[in-house]
Amino acid sequence: MNGRVCVIVGAEEPLAAAVCRQLAARGATVVATCATGADASNFRVPGVSQPPAVVDLSSRSSIRAFVSEFKRSYQGLHLLINHAQTVPRSRQETADGIERTWASNVLGLHQLTARLIPMLRYCRPARILNVVSSHAGGLDLTDSQFRRRTWSSATALRASAQAQHMLTWAWAAGLDASTVTVNAIDPGPYLSTRYQQVSGLQGVYLRAQDRWSNRTASEAAKAITWAATHASLTDITDTLLVRGKAVPSAAFRNREKLLALISLCEGTSQVRVQYNSDAFFQEEYDSVSMNRTFQGF
Repeated sequence: MNGRVCVIVGAEEPLAAAVCRQLAARGATVVATCATGADASNFRVPGVSQPPAVVDLSSRSSIRAFVSEFKRSYQGLHLLINHAQTVPRSRQETADGIERTWASNVLGLHQLTARLIPMLRYCRPARILNVVSSHAGGLDLTDSQFRRRTWSSATALRASAQAQHMLTWAWAAGLDASTVTVNAIDPGPYLSTRYQQVSGLQGVYLRAQDRWSNRTASEAAKAITWAATHASLTDITDTLLVRGKAVPSAAFRNREKLLALISLCEGTSQVRVQYNSDAFFQEEYDSVSMNRTFQGF
């Protein structure tokens, strides 16, 4: 990883911070982002000398400012790890009038990635890893911001997690794997407070699952670092990785819904991903074969 530039989104969370530390130990140039100034001030990771950038994923202007500054500092980008998991206690709207969970975990993820893809192409072969959760589902693209339905932190988080899976498959279908690969990785349960604000029985279950796992964030991060660095994944794309192993996943791959999500993200964020091929938008979508051949973690 010597000389390779990596952007790690959501480094205020212990899992992403551990990935930063592990990549820096391998010689990578780590550019971490934190959601708030307070998070950035508290960021202390051995090997990462550069202060983290403050990037509010719910703010289009914050994302634009970060990307502009990043382009002034670096020629290209080898690795983008998206770890976006905002969980507010109550339904909130951003200054742009967007429900905050959706704005941060989906629209912000889309906008940041779209703006960085040209820099990833410059460093081909480059990788995008979206850190996802199996706690996903219930997405209604006609009411993604819960204006009609009852909002809860659990349902909003599940819906945004489903959208993150879907964005992975859509980007993988539209980008040439010889240039940029796009995969999803589920780190599984680990000791954390990430679900502290998730309400109801789902919150109780998720917190218990993390507590019973007895895995530290550093242990869970090893699978992400492996996926980011291992040579056997150089041309692997469109794959769900769970604890370092490829898992056949047909979930959330309906072509019409993928297209609807992309259209919604592009229309709301006013940023379009520059795809290598428009075949995905014109033809029937066939996911890449699930028969993966690479050395597992």
